[in-house]
Amino acid sequence: MLSHAGNWLETPNGKLTFVVAGSPAPQARWTERAREHWSNLASLLSKLDMKWLFDGELTLMMPRTQCQAEAESHIRDLSHLVSLPPSSLFHQGHIWGMDGSMVPMTGSIGDDKSVTDAVTGPQTIVVRLNGRNLCILHGELIGLIMGLGLSDNETPNNKIFTDHLNSVHFIDDAEPPLNKTTV
Repeated sequence: MLSHAGNWLETPNGKLTFVVAGSPAPQARWTERAREHWSNLASLLSKLDMKWLFDGELTLMMPRTQCQAEAESHIRDLSHLVSLPPSSLFHQGHIWGMDGSMVPMTGSIGDDKSVTDAVTGPQTIVVRLNGRNLCILHGELIGLIMGLGLSDNETPNNKIFTDHLNSVHFIDDAEPPLNKTTV
């Protein structure tokens, strides 16, 4: 597998390049011929152009941890870019509320839809997703993700209030807890 030989990293100019691992099996006893083959393979892999292998969104080629870090950073940055006031209710810096909605409510597959989600507490974000493959669950899940991303893990007893009962049951049943935040 390509992931055994290295991983994709994003350069400062936004281009994805393949960074070759030092050796895929450092503990193995390699023959001189195997070392030569690895050197040739490493040379070819370092010259890979991602477009030769993949046609789609670049983030799908990044390691999961990098995608997660970038998504969390984007959510936190978004909260500072929008000029929406925090909740005026008593939130003590750790209580969040969220909800999602979809227009039209009864849209079927192939219909244009718009899903809106809002998260409020110490910060407020409202986002809208447009497309044909959306459903109301996208709004509910995006809200939970944004609430978890905005809540400070250093603050004990974070709470996110949601009316999406399925997610509440899923998070309550998770062992070990997914996060210090309770939903």
